[in-house]
Amino acid sequence: MVAREPFLYPGPKPQTPEAGVLMIADSVEAAVRSLDEPSPKYLRNLLDNIVRDRLVEGEFEDSGLSMRQLAQVKDVLFRMLVSMYHTRVKYPGQENEAKGRKRA
Repeated sequence: MVAREPFLYPGPKPQTPEAGVLMIADSVEAAVRSLDEPSPKYLRNLLDNIVRDRLVEGEFEDSGLSMRQLAQVKDVLFRMLVSMYHTRVKYPGQENEAKGRKRA
């Protein structure tokens, strides 16, 4: 089992709602960058897990963020991520173009 302590932020807890939102956004952005093609279900679970972990760790205690605000932040981030990572329909000929680029 890997120790968590080396990966925890040693700094102060967020002191404002804005700092709490930035903490969530930064954590989500870092986690999503490592994914190839995240599904909406995976993105929702990722957001839920990140916010839940921060709540359990007491990270939002001094931020003034309410549970309602946290839910709103998760919803906004989810919609943004889904719009960024949604799959697009391939137009005729694009399949062949993609295969040709891989060989080059």
